[in-house]
Amino acid sequence: MKKVFILIVFLVALGGGWYFLLPLFLDQEVNEDFPVVFSKDQTLMVDGSGEVVDFYPLTQEEIDTMSEEEKIKRERNRVEEVAGQSKEVMQERVPRVNEDDFKPILLSEGQFKNADDFHQGVGRAGIYQLPDGSYLLRFEDFEVTNGPDLRVYLVETENPTKDQVKEGLELAKLKGNKGSQNYELPVGVDPTSYKSVVIYCKPFSVIFSTAGLS
Repeated sequence: MKKVFILIVFLVALGGGWYFLLPLFLDQEVNEDFPVVFSKDQTLMVDGSGEVVDFYPLTQEEIDTMSEEEKIKRERNRVEEVAGQSKEVMQERVPRVNEDDFKPILLSEGQFKNADDFHQGVGRAGIYQLPDGSYLLRFEDFEVTNGPDLRVYLVETENPTKDQVKEGLELAKLKGNKGSQNYELPVGVDPTSYKSVVIYCKPFSVIFSTAGLS
């Protein structure tokens, strides 16, 4: 009976060790596009007085999946939504706007660096304000040493300690230890109050990489 108990304990310990060690040997790559794409057919609809009637943002997913017929139908619906205006008149009143007026605004950015010789990170982190007023944290050319249950934090200090990370804002579980990825900031958060992005191993309270924001 004692041998059976020891065997069970060994198997449980082996399984737990495998769970925590496996991420160290397997990379998980994520490549997300910027969530807002500005294309040539994205315009402001303006009525006769110059007042904006509607704005139609396009996502990358919409662009990739729309057929030519769907694009034509979409354009027709855009015109017909303004009552009392013919298609010919509306086309004259739908100016091609400057795309720069609706591009995301970069608020702060920084480069990831190694936490130590074993926990290493590279790539760029940037916080953007999107056209709808929301905020987004984006990683580009990103890679970090993999580990168990890595999390993304925003911290108010540039070179935070473990205790300061715990007091920071946890955004989400890291989507992958390689590749471009996006993280939405909660509503009401002031992005300018944060001075660093931290990749943090929650189970073991270990900082894997930080990026100072300025």
